[in-house]
Amino acid sequence: MSYRVRVKDRGWKARLKAMEPARVRVGIFGAAAKVVHEGSNRTLGEIAEAHELGVPGRLPQRSFVGSCVEARRKEIERKLLEVSQQTTSTALRKRLGLVGSWFVSVVKAKMGALGLVKTGQLRDAVAFEVQDVFE
Repeated sequence: MSYRVRVKDRGWKARLKAMEPARVRVGIFGAAAKVVHEGSNRTLGEIAEAHELGVPGRLPQRSFVGSCVEARRKEIERKLLEVSQQTTSTALRKRLGLVGSWFVSVVKAKMGALGLVKTGQLRDAVAFEVQDVFE
């Protein structure tokens, strides 16, 4: 005995494909990464990278983005699943922005816990941007 199954897509696959590039980027990037840190000859991007990854023999790893992702993975997945339910690019962009804003606050709190806020310049440079939302 055999059965035939007919799947009516109704555009769902195309919609998912269009959403693939949508993302929230959180960290120190763009013009902020190129700003020279007060009292140093290093940029904020260089200092952030050194703390995030560590410098062998000089600076221990004090991850403030990656460690937050690992610690909050389930919560991030839940928030992004909720975002994926949005049906318009405007709604999707807005919800991704809310997730980005929330995660920036998580990262800044982690930076405080790690003692990475001597001048506040590095912490204040943490930002988010929403990229490639389908039209």
